[in-house]
Amino acid sequence: MILGSKHIPAWQHSALQQIIDSDCAEIALVLVAEPNGRTGTDSKASEFLYRWFLQYEARKPRISPDAFALKDATTLLSNVSQITLSQTYRSEPIDNKTRFLNDLRGKNIDVLVSLADGQLAEGLMSMCPDGFWHFQHDYQDLNRNNHASAGFWEFITRKPCITSRLVVRQDNSKQAESAYLTCSRLDYLSHCRSRNEHFWKIAAIVPRVLRKLYNDGSQSFADAVQHKTSNEIRDVIQPTVRLSNAKVLLPLIGYFGWCFRQNLLRKVYTEKWHLMFGLHQDLHDLTNFHTLAPPKDKFWADPFIVRANGVFYLFIEEAELKTGVGYISVIEMDKCGNVKWPRVIIKRPYHLSYPFIFEFENHLYMIPESAENKTIEVYKCLEFPFKWEFDRHLMENVSAYDATLIEDGGVWWMFATVAELEGASSMDELCLFFADSPLSRNWTPHPMNPIVSDVRNARPAGALYRDGGKLYRPSQNSAHRYGYGLNINRVMELSKSAYREEITEEFKPDWDRSVKALHTYNRCGELTMIDAIRRSKKS
Repeated sequence: MILGSKHIPAWQHSALQQIIDSDCAEIALVLVAEPNGRTGTDSKASEFLYRWFLQYEARKPRISPDAFALKDATTLLSNVSQITLSQTYRSEPIDNKTRFLNDLRGKNIDVLVSLADGQLAEGLMSMCPDGFWHFQHDYQDLNRNNHASAGFWEFITRKPCITSRLVVRQDNSKQAESAYLTCSRLDYLSHCRSRNEHFWKIAAIVPRVLRKLYNDGSQSFADAVQHKTSNEIRDVIQPTVRLSNAKVLLPLIGYFGWCFRQNLLRKVYTEKWHLMFGLHQDLHDLTNFHTLAPPKDKFWADPFIVRANGVFYLFIEEAELKTGVGYISVIEMDKCGNVKWPRVIIKRPYHLSYPFIFEFENHLYMIPESAENKTIEVYKCLEFPFKWEFDRHLMENVSAYDATLIEDGGVWWMFATVAELEGASSMDELCLFFADSPLSRNWTPHPMNPIVSDVRNARPAGALYRDGGKLYRPSQNSAHRYGYGLNINRVMELSKSAYREEITEEFKPDWDRSVKALHTYNRCGELTMIDAIRRSKKS
């Protein structure tokens, strides 16, 4: 393990703690590589601009937990051998290098993992049979790969997301291969908040990949990494951006201009979630969808549909704008699109949304998203559609979002995005679980979890459905903003050992200038429902 200091960022401390607590790996040696004091920029002027921007952001509300708060790792690593690796290593005599490398090889280290900034000193890459691992971030100079500034270029130029990967190198000349790729959302109002969510997610990656190496064995792991790398056509590492003075200053000016414009727009316009529906229409043509507008003081989102006695019942998240705390309501709609005012059916002291409904043994059940309570809850319908009672917890002490179930091959599958560590985003990593019954309290995590680690495609966006004998999963694209767009994914492989899906269609809010986002899709018979953020002038 290579660290930049014994005082390390909290995300690195968490990664080390997870490895130490695991049953699949142990830390045999820590190399402390002395930092060079550089921030990853190419000039003193740009370095000054970056540090100034961090001070500017420090005036905003404090981020908690802070992934970059320094923590002393001395106690954590008290039983681990440690060597200090100076920055003058490259210029040392070859005899000293050879002696040092031989000492390391004598410790029989399988993997050398670097959590430090910068590039590893020459000669260390080929010393371990399973390679040298380190994180690589898009739009960064690989010689000055710097964690703290990861995502900064994407932020000031308002790219869709932050992309990082855990790469594996076997020697200095061999091209890096990707063991894990992840894309995180960008919060355009805060670089530090975006970076924070990204690195709390990254903290779980090394322990996760070490477990995969342990379970699969060296050869199968190497084959999988090579296959993954060859298939990452969509996510090629972006070109190096050397953060020179001009390259930082001009986008920074543009960013503050964008912020000024957004502040003006917020004074003139308001945005909130509406429902939209199409009768005898599908998702391919959204131009003729009708809007169901909520009252001025509320928003409606996450529509799920149940049809009974010729009437459509729309189960939705409803919330008052002043609190934002959601609860579950139901709207009745006839076959002509006429509706009755919503009626509240489930309300709790914590936020509820995404009222996923399924049928089991001739009873209707609902799983509203209750991540704020750190639970996955099931409610049973006593009298349709208005009377529901709490039935059980499927999971507790878990930050799981938008749980979506389906039965396939005699097995019940649960899809949900999970924030594994506090501070990580709820939109980025899709996990899969399976059980013999949808009411089971013992769900088995899929061995490939997370099966998707990409803010552009992870979070569920409605019930899975079958069309032409094929299974499809709607998902959210939250790259530009929360709930920016929708994807339809065809499930290519679903088993207890494997999962694979492919995007077949993508939908963006580009058919109406007032529509800024859409993030749920469901259909029942001739009725198709979505939700959308609409922008309108303040009255």
